[in-house]
Amino acid sequence: MSLEKNFGWKATKLRGFKLVVKEFNNEVFLVNERGEVIEVSEKGSLAFLALGSIGHQAWQKAKSISKKNA
Repeated sequence: MSLEKNFGWKATKLRGFKLVVKEFNNEVFLVNERGEVIEVSEKGSLAFLALGSIGHQAWQKAKSISKKNA
């Protein structure tokens, strides 16, 4: 048995996984290479931060659009 602590995490490499930030009708979306769409709200989500910089950029863009429309 290994002496390393196992916290239930598994390293996953997302090779070829690309997301693009799209803006349409004053709403922000993340679109992957398969065409699947994720709507980004100004409230945000921990999932967007987990995606890294692209998720953070999409969240910031959604926040700025909601401030302009308010």
